[in-house]
Amino acid sequence: MSSRPAGAWTPGLLALMCAWIPCAQSAETATKKSLPPLEQGVIVVTGLPSVIESRVPYLGDAPPQCIDFSVSVIGKSAPELHITTVAVANARLRELPSNSTEACNITGKSAPRSIFLHDVNATERRVRLFIPSESFPRRAQGEAAKLLLVKLDSPPSEQALLLLRQNPEWQNLIVWLAGVVAPLIAAALSYVIKTAYDRRKAHNESAEAFRRQHATDLADFFGNLYKSTVELETPDEYAKTLERELEAKGILGTLDAGQLDRLRAAVRANDRRLVGNILIHKFPENSEAIRRAHPGDRLR
Repeated sequence: MSSRPAGAWTPGLLALMCAWIPCAQSAETATKKSLPPLEQGVIVVTGLPSVIESRVPYLGDAPPQCIDFSVSVIGKSAPELHITTVAVANARLRELPSNSTEACNITGKSAPRSIFLHDVNATERRVRLFIPSESFPRRAQGEAAKLLLVKLDSPPSEQALLLLRQNPEWQNLIVWLAGVVAPLIAAALSYVIKTAYDRRKAHNESAEAFRRQHATDLADFFGNLYKSTVELETPDEYAKTLERELEAKGILGTLDAGQLDRLRAAVRANDRRLVGNILIHKFPENSEAIRRAHPGDRLR
């Protein structure tokens, strides 16, 4: 078993250590370079949202948007700081005193498109960004924009913005109605229509079953008692007799509410032709017997 003197290293291990040390040093150097040194001054922006929305009221045009934010420089102060916007049409900027109550529309009328702040240090400076309503895009995905801050001794600092235009309130109301109320109304109408259809279907099935079960009695009624009532009874006796017999034979129970009201009105008005037409429509299998009871009427 061989022994190696202390401090003796293989050429491969030495090469590996020599290769690793410069890499570690270069990585540390790159990390340091990626961080802006405080000696150059770091621009800090607070209070500026990344998404700015324009809200459209029920009536009228959308108002402009004014966003107040703060700017400062940590570390070395900036003798001059240029602030402007990119891809924001007709935007305006103004430095405001801390106690300013200037209205948004006043800023839009008098403020410049870009500003220069002098002697900017760690003390926050209040700045207003004015964006007119026409700068907000109409497409749903919005419009990307930037706030650009430039110092002479360092690369520009960018603040990404997204401009969005909300739908007008009345459009939101329509969407809500279409999405919530309309389905409820449709469901209610569907229920009413289905209920009426089921009720009518059940009534028709019941009337058809009645005609099948009482076919002989109906044929005898229309061929005899109905015929003699139509031909012989006076107007007063006709109404009393026919309404009583129609009820007794169960014929009135086969009519829906509208048909029943129409038949009773015709009977009481002594309109024998209309009575015959209603009965032929409801009892087509007895149409010949009903026609024979009305020899002078042209029943349909």
